Amino acid sequence: MLSLDIQKVVGEFEGAGDPVVGARLADLLDLAERMEFMGRACPVVDQIPRKSKRNDLTGLPSDWREKMLERMLESDNYVPALTAAVSGCRPEELKHGVRIWIEGDTLTLKIVGAKIGKESGQPERFIRYALPNKNGLVTDMSDLVKMAGGELDVAIKNPSSFTSAITYYGRMTFPRRHKSITPYCFRHAFASDIKKVVGDADLVSEALGHRSDRTRSRYGNSNIGRAGGVIPAEIGSTHEVRHSRSPGKMPEKETLDTGLA
Repeated sequence: MLSLDIQKVVGEFEGAGDPVVGARLADLLDLAERMEFMGRACPVVDQIPRKSKRNDLTGLPSDWREKMLERMLESDNYVPALTAAVSGCRPEELKHGVRIWIEGDTLTLKIVGAKIGKESGQPERFIRYALPNKNGLVTDMSDLVKMAGGELDVAIKNPSSFTSAITYYGRMTFPRRHKSITPYCFRHAFASDIKKVVGDADLVSEALGHRSDRTRSRYGNSNIGRAGGVIPAEIGSTHEVRHSRSPGKMPEKETLDTGLA
């Protein structure tokens, strides 16, 4: 099969330590998998809805984010990947830039939203963590911000290249795994950790940058959320979440009281 041939070549370049070529081959592997699914039809089109990356978290160890980020320590994409892990931001939002700062005993991430429409999306959202924090990823992020003087701007130039790099390092970290790891896996894991604490709440929508409550069901799963995971102390956004399931009274603003931050 074409994908197996490319996967073999990816492994050879991983062994040679060439992340640039390896990332491009990872792109080709994803394309080959889609072509095989479509019967090698060209052009490759999405005739069915693409599966959520939420399902791709199944089978990953509980510390997959830590293992993968440790592998990325010397990569230029390490800080953006860590930012995605503790904020759940989209690659497009990393291109806009995420501002991170420490004030007192609070670490704050400000995300300028993507996918913004007249009635959709959150133009800005804030993810805040209490310091010191029990979660190692949050601690690593706060250490980086402290070394930068208390404020740090994180941005990428090309979302596609960033996605390719994450896919490459995912294959390096878990070489026997068939499913690809992408930045959206960080997003789903972030949502899963929050859902484990607050359930299907509006705070999940705000954390993901959604203005409607309809889309949060597609992200994360409380069953795979991790105790002591990436749990913000506070989440804020530009707009209140719009409720589509019942036209009645808007519920009161929720607060996040986790006891874990």
